[in-house]
Amino acid sequence: MEDSDATGEFSVTYQRADDVDPEAPGTIFIVTWSVDLPTVDEAVIRFGPDTSYGMAAPVDLTEADFRTLLLGLSPDRTYHFQVVATRGGIEYVSDDYEVETGPATNLVTVSEFDVVDESSHEAGFIVAGVGSTAVIIGPEGDIVWWYKSTVSDLLTSVRMAHDGKSMWLVPRLPDAAAMETGPLERVTMDTLESEIYEDTAVSHDLTPVTGDTMAYIEFGFDGECADSIVEIDDTGTKRSIWEAADYLTDCHINAVRYSETAEAYTVSDRSSTVFVVDRSGDVLWRLSDVVANTEYGGIQHGNHLLEDSLVVFTNHAEFSNSLIHEYSRSNGELLFEYDGGEFSNTLGTTQRLPGGNTLAVYSNAGAIHEADRDGNTVMRLQTDPMGYSTWRASLYGPPSDLTTW
Repeated sequence: MEDSDATGEFSVTYQRADDVDPEAPGTIFIVTWSVDLPTVDEAVIRFGPDTSYGMAAPVDLTEADFRTLLLGLSPDRTYHFQVVATRGGIEYVSDDYEVETGPATNLVTVSEFDVVDESSHEAGFIVAGVGSTAVIIGPEGDIVWWYKSTVSDLLTSVRMAHDGKSMWLVPRLPDAAAMETGPLERVTMDTLESEIYEDTAVSHDLTPVTGDTMAYIEFGFDGECADSIVEIDDTGTKRSIWEAADYLTDCHINAVRYSETAEAYTVSDRSSTVFVVDRSGDVLWRLSDVVANTEYGGIQHGNHLLEDSLVVFTNHAEFSNSLIHEYSRSNGELLFEYDGGEFSNTLGTTQRLPGGNTLAVYSNAGAIHEADRDGNTVMRLQTDPMGYSTWRASLYGPPSDLTTW
């Protein structure tokens, strides 16, 4: 029987993350709440620069006190939020709360953010590692989230987990004997808890898979070609997926990306090919079966698997600028090319956005471009040299690149 005395009255508390830890971003708000109802079917926190809100943070009803983070807020701004709880198809709405975010970080700066064509631009968030700092760059070009690595002064890849609850970091260590490896680092999205996985030797890149499961490139110290793809969850439990030595005698595995739609990985070997590998470790397709790497200069890094094609960042295209190429997976036909006039000798990646635009990340140059379907530049962003970077439509829910087909 429903409690006839339930009123739907809310009790809401909130605090900025930097009030908990001064090193945390003042752009994160931690909201806890309760409501005078027997149960809640679902809930969301609406938030934005005014009472029309515009953004929404889904509430995980299994979290103690319905703890929810407000993410993606710009520094030094006023925002509003309200809690909306639903029971039996009826919405119960809290009062409106007004909050002030803290100052911008001085760890990283964005020196240029130029939306060349507003009508074609796909606004979203960019997750990147710039130097030693993992950052999220917001739709207006300001840094809305940051965390300085405790492992390395250089991050080669930074990715949010599929469940959106943590950020994973790939360090590159200065010790030449360690090659390009280091232990994986993970931090919760409020930046208040972190963990280092000392028994990992991660190299170059990692990718979200599902829930809290990630996959990373494990550097092989024994033999000429011992790199592998390994899945790991936040408890540190690992599962080997794919061994490069089964297909290559000499290897330099430099990029990995998961497609939730295809239930498969793309795995790049720097100077030979890009493999499509399922979660059982079986190779389903290779770029070299349809395109000789001499056609694009012989070296590639980041890429994005689509239903009928592969978009790939080619570092030494024509031995001048780095280019984005899209090749048909059936016959190798060149479907799209973008030349942004930038060069990245190492790293670099690309992503097809949900609306059809293409992201080009020139890691060494610290530049990110967005191009429309005709190859016109519609956005330019400039910061310091960075690792692999990805675009997200929202900071809640699965990453956009896992489902873009």
